[in-house]
Amino acid sequence: AAAAAGVTGHWLREKLAPGRPVRPGEAPASPSALTSEWLTHALCREHPDATVVDFAVGPGSDGTSARRALSVTYNDAGRQAGLPTALYTKSSPTLATRIFCGLNKLATIETEFYLRVRPELDIETPRAYYGAYHEPSGRAMLIMEDIAVTRGATFGDPRQTRVDRANAERMVTVMAG
Repeated sequence: AAAAAGVTGHWLREKLAPGRPVRPGEAPASPSALTSEWLTHALCREHPDATVVDFAVGPGSDGTSARRALSVTYNDAGRQAGLPTALYTKSSPTLATRIFCGLNKLATIETEFYLRVRPELDIETPRAYYGAYHEPSGRAMLIMEDIAVTRGATFGDPRQTRVDRANAERMVTVMAG
């Protein structure tokens, strides 16, 4: 209860004082709080001359986290470095997602998995480029490859998609890996 109250307090303070610019390294409150400066820090760290000159947050879906498409445009140095342009974000902008992701440390675990554990494994997943989280507030932002654009992936509706035996066997093989 104390942790939920703490997350709620952080969320309410953000709602009462909207528009506070997020500093590089912090977890933005939502995709709408992203800035070119923050994205430059997140995506251009290994290329000091590269900067994000424009970006657009696109459509997505909401569930245990908020997922949004993110299209990024770089300056010449960023384009020449081949920095990713088709991305998506996973974040926790609502009180419900903050409590869910914050109290069970889902954002922390997922970010650490994608940034530190995943590169050591030979499994098929989206590439993560940056993650930031603030456990006391449940605020989190994970930036990943948009595999629908980069790999042509499609996502089925679990209420309508039928999985045949061959697909089920492929899924088990990937999970076993």
